[in-house]
Order: sequence, then C-alpha cells, then structure tokens
Amino acid sequence: MKLSGWGRFPQVETEVHAPRDEAALRALVTGDRPVIARGNGRSYGDSAVGAGLTLDMRHFNHMLEFDAETGRLVAEAGVLLGDVIDAFLPRGWFPLVTPGTKLITLGGAIAADVHGKNHHVEGSFGACVDWVEIMGPDGEVRRATRKDEDDLFWWTIGGMGLTGVILRAAIRLRPVKTAWIRQTIHPAPDLATAMDLFEAHGHDTYSVAWIDCMGQGRHLGRSLVMLGNMRRGPNWTRRRPPTRWTRATRASCPCRWIFQASP
Repeated sequence: MKLSGWGRFPQVETEVHAPRDEAALRALVTGDRPVIARGNGRSYGDSAVGAGLTLDMRHFNHMLEFDAETGRLVAEAGVLLGDVIDAFLPRGWFPLVTPGTKLITLGGAIAADVHGKNHHVEGSFGACVDWVEIMGPDGEVRRATRKDEDDLFWWTIGGMGLTGVILRAAIRLRPVKTAWIRQTIHPAPDLATAMDLFEAHGHDTYSVAWIDCMGQGRHLGRSLVMLGNMRRGPNWTRRRPPTRWTRATRASCPCRWIFQASP
C-alpha cells in the first residue's frame, strides 16, 4: 500500500503489518527485510515509512501502571498522548511536555524527542522519560534507563526508531489543579520585539508566536506572542475563547484555555 507522513509527501509503496503481540512483532523484526516502526503517522516526511516493511504499532496501546504519588506512568508505545490526557487530566495530572498535537503515540514522541510550547522550561519529551524497553534486530528486549544501558537510552531518545522498536516506556506526568490555561497575547511589531518578549517572559510555562511571514522592512517578523500558564487558584476568571472553535480545533487542543489580551 502507499503510505506517507502527516505532510502527505512522499508517498511510498510499502508493506504494512500490525502485530498484536511480541511474538508476532519478533518474527517481523528478525526477518530478512529491514523494518521501521510507525505510530499514528503524524511525523512529517517519510521518517515512519519503511522502504519495504512498516510496522504499525497501534495495537500496543495499553496503559500498564500508574504511581499516583509520583505521577509515573508505564504504558505501551502505541498509547496516544490524547489517551493519557483523557485518563489522567481529570485526576489532576498532565503530560510534562505537550507538543502541538495530542494525536501522537508515546513511542513516536520518544523516537522523535518532540518538543512543545514549554520547551524553554521543561525541555523536549526525553526529559520526562525514565526508561524505555526496546526490541532490537535480534528480537531481544532490553530495558534502557538513564543509568543502565544509558547509551542505548540516549540513542533511542530522538533516534527516530533506528535503535529498535520501542515497546514500553515509563514517563512522568506533572500535577495540575485544573484543566484551564490562561493565555495572554502580546502584539509584536517586529522580530526584535518578539524576541524581547520571549526573554522577558521566560518564566511563563508555555510560549509561542505566530509570525506574519509577509512582513517586510520595519515590519519584518511582526507577530503575536502568546503566553500561557496553568490556572492555579479560584481567582482566575473563566472566559469563553473569543474565536469560533471548530470540531477539528477542539480535537487538537489538549487543554482548555482562558484568553486575555495584553494592554
């Protein structure tokens, strides 16, 4: 079948298998053809498309353990970040690193070492990973931590699936008191002002800018700098977002937002 990434280019003719257990996965991994693991297909380009054989890991989608004291979750690689949010945000836990979409698998987040709007505070996804279990080309499953098999651990974080197939991982969630985020929007007339705003608000948990790439001359880099922090107390005012939300927008947004324009 033809398969592509989120950008829909390139489209590659590949054979896709979706193993349901480790025995079936091992038979494919130890075969005579090179393979690459694929999560929910949200990577750009062809990073999760095998030239001959692609392993669809979405059947490995179980949450296995959770420590309510530390927030550590053990889950299989095919679990979606959205599943984690749905299960644990009502209990007061939220992913430490939140990329631009919740429709990615944990295995893909680790393999790509994805970053989020809080990269400047928490780092990339590898910052919340305690250990990973990887099936190598010989079919053996090895657990890599920051102390044991640490080379394999760091090669796997951001390794784009080239160290083996990620089966399971332990990640840390962060405690939150609410599902609401307060957002402040700062208009920036140029790129220098936008950079100054980022520097001045480095303590804010989430930050991102939408840049007008058509701006020229003194308007080069003009943008809207958006800052966000989790709600912390009862004095925060609940407001409706000022824009019309479509179903697709709601599906891609992991949290609820409180909007406030800056003066």
